[in-house]
Amino acid sequence: MDQWQSGKWVFDNQTYPLYKEEECTFMSDQLACGKFGRDDLSYQYWRWQPHHCDLPRFNATALLERLRNKRLIFVGDSLNRGQWVSMVCLLEKAIPKGLKSMHNNGSSLITFKAKAYNAKIEFYWAPLLVESNSDDPISHRLPDRIVRAQAIEKHARHWTDADILVFNTYLWWRRPKMEVLWGSFNKSDGIYKEIDMLRSYEMALKTWSDWLEIHVNRTKTQLFFMSMSPTHERAEEWGKSKGGNCYTETEAIFKEGYRGSGTDPKMMQIVEITINELQKRGLKVQIMNITQLSDYRKDGHPSIYGKQWKPLTEEQISNPLSYADCIHWCLPGVPDVWNHLLTGGGSLTNVTSQGMHSDMKLSWSFCLYMNSNFEISESIRVAKSNATSLLNRLRGKRLVFVGDSLNRNEWDSLVCLVESSIPSPSKSRQIIGNLFTFKAVESNVSIDFYWSPLLVKSNSDDPVNHSLPDRIVKSSSNREACQALD
Repeated sequence: MDQWQSGKWVFDNQTYPLYKEEECTFMSDQLACGKFGRDDLSYQYWRWQPHHCDLPRFNATALLERLRNKRLIFVGDSLNRGQWVSMVCLLEKAIPKGLKSMHNNGSSLITFKAKAYNAKIEFYWAPLLVESNSDDPISHRLPDRIVRAQAIEKHARHWTDADILVFNTYLWWRRPKMEVLWGSFNKSDGIYKEIDMLRSYEMALKTWSDWLEIHVNRTKTQLFFMSMSPTHERAEEWGKSKGGNCYTETEAIFKEGYRGSGTDPKMMQIVEITINELQKRGLKVQIMNITQLSDYRKDGHPSIYGKQWKPLTEEQISNPLSYADCIHWCLPGVPDVWNHLLTGGGSLTNVTSQGMHSDMKLSWSFCLYMNSNFEISESIRVAKSNATSLLNRLRGKRLVFVGDSLNRNEWDSLVCLVESSIPSPSKSRQIIGNLFTFKAVESNVSIDFYWSPLLVKSNSDDPVNHSLPDRIVKSSSNREACQALD
């Protein structure tokens, strides 16, 4: 999904924020910056705008429908927990009271449930993915960090039946060396050894990838790995005085391509190598690269505006820079965009029986546009597409594509061509059964796709679950399609 990494932040106080901090029932005090005194709320109104396409408008109801009867789990550290909180806040506004619940029995697993959809959105605390002495979800700040780099089953048994898994692990590895344990925390005969951080990180990801290869259901589970979330702890990197950080920052960085020192490219390279090796073995994990777009947002951190878990010292109170949180993100804020990209930018797809992602996009595709005309010959040039003119020609009409995934791709293409010229409030998308509908409200134009791969009725008519070993057609009837296309 490299096409959305290149872009800019656009101030948008019409459609953002996607929810209100005070209306999110399950907001985390660590991320509720307004509640804890931040007066400047402009950080809530920024929308990520890719250079070459438009992101579809976030639709909580449509996403809940896609998550029906599914289990989505975020696994990792407090940054992944922040993304989970963001997802819960994005979805819960579309769920009536009494039809949603949160369950946390003190273990590492926290579950939000949308009852009407039988959907679970969960977070599992595993800051290093493998076992460590920091696995307690509450008491994990220890002076010495120890990992069992070859042990993951204690955590992973909670993920086995997930439909969608979103992983991260970086922050807790950021030290020169890690102490690695061969053996058990409960026995005294273990072997401890200090190992270079990058080598221990590589060992842990090998353990993680081996577990995925053996245990993941390839016909069911989609896998994502979030790239590094940048920190903003050195103000001199964006032209401010040395010794400063994100404290008092209220604007984004607008220099395109800016990259601070708050990330570690070598760690990300290890992730990419590990995931490439998995792909060679037939298991796809998609990296969600949110690093660059987040690096611009020095204004988006809690700074001093979050719950303090320990009383501040007099020295800290006199010097707010010393305790400003420039790691996590205020909500509403940057993680909402991560989730928008994860769920609304073409990432979540159906999974075929072969374990590869099919072309049945359950989210709406990104729209890429060519900058030049297609040349047939030196003397003939195809006219450049004019979306406004096309919409005028379609005014008051219904255009329907009927057929298989190739016809759906053509429908996708046409929707992408026309929607760029329509303001967000004046367009809508809907999926009802086999019928996919895009509507341009002001023009009263409907551009539809109807899934009917064999045109006549068949056992492959389900728009999602249609990859069957035996194909059966009823050649004399397709009444449902005729009714839908009236």
